[in-house]
Amino acid sequence: MHATPGAWRAILEPLVAAWCAAAPGVARALDLGSAEELPARQATGTRDFAAAVAAYNTRAGDAAHPLQVSLAQGERSRQKDLMRPVMDVLCARAKADLDDRALGRLQSCGGPGAGAFTLLPTAPEHRMAPDLYQLSLRRRLLMEGPRLLKDPASQTQCQNRSREGVVCGALHEPDQHHAIACETGPARTWRHDRIRDLLARWLARRVAGSVRTEQTVPQWTQRRCDPATGQDRMEVAVLDVQCVEKGTWHVVDVVVTSPDSAELREERARATHAGLAVEDAERGKHRRYPPGPNTPLLTPFAVKTGGRLGQAARQLVLDHLDRAEGLAGASADATASWQELPATLQTAVAEQILAAHRPAHRPAAAGRRR
Repeated sequence: MHATPGAWRAILEPLVAAWCAAAPGVARALDLGSAEELPARQATGTRDFAAAVAAYNTRAGDAAHPLQVSLAQGERSRQKDLMRPVMDVLCARAKADLDDRALGRLQSCGGPGAGAFTLLPTAPEHRMAPDLYQLSLRRRLLMEGPRLLKDPASQTQCQNRSREGVVCGALHEPDQHHAIACETGPARTWRHDRIRDLLARWLARRVAGSVRTEQTVPQWTQRRCDPATGQDRMEVAVLDVQCVEKGTWHVVDVVVTSPDSAELREERARATHAGLAVEDAERGKHRRYPPGPNTPLLTPFAVKTGGRLGQAARQLVLDHLDRAEGLAGASADATASWQELPATLQTAVAEQILAAHRPAHRPAAAGRRR
């Protein structure tokens, strides 16, 4: 878990105390003489609520924020509907104060399941080390500089080393973009390899045949010109996960993208279009591995460093959830999958940042990348 039982008590006790202090005032406002009166008052309140929503929408007409609230929904869903217009306004105000780079990072953290690593972990796979969890949470809150990396051992220059022992030495930005994007040393592949291995485990649960990683697909091997040397060379197609399901050959190839871009126009586009980076990554995979005779069925698994999934990746996760729900006793596994994916990703990204500041920081088990 992200906090010890003592820490959770320290968090919950003030909340309970605050509720106990507020409860008498709430009861007086509702004119409740006892707790037993609450169910009856709730029924009356539901009727009053329906009338209030209808009256508001009649007065609002075609206003920007009509209340689209279904009375057939549960209490929690109705509360979300009521708060949505307020949250839309607050979100718009917050975005107006962000530059394109920060807005792109904010967009990177959105989408289904991206923030599920912040939930209370219910399985060992969801648990993050406290320093990694706290760093990931600060990144999600768009903190920068000392507020983001509260580490006295942090360096102003990148400490990643090449195989030859040469230190990268690039200056770190306040938002740690270089630490995440640095191509020097083994840390650059950690997030990719963790996601690849996670998907392989997921697929192994649902297919009868074997699931393999880092497999060559001869049909997609081709001769290409190396831009660095100008010489032609054979580019071998090695894809991340391969399996056969119901007679169909499937391959999944992972790409973890950054919301930042060196091009100002591209950065602006990513700031205004939430899923642009992952959409571009998916199209790039399809261009590199086009369908043809005897080629496998490709699923590009594109995900941003903040957790936003591409369309194909999201569909793969949903398929996994649906199939897990269909297995006896597997509903908990299905629910947990939304937490396991972002926890795996954010753990690797946080380790990558720390590795760029502290050369001694290495994860217990880093995967291999072609």
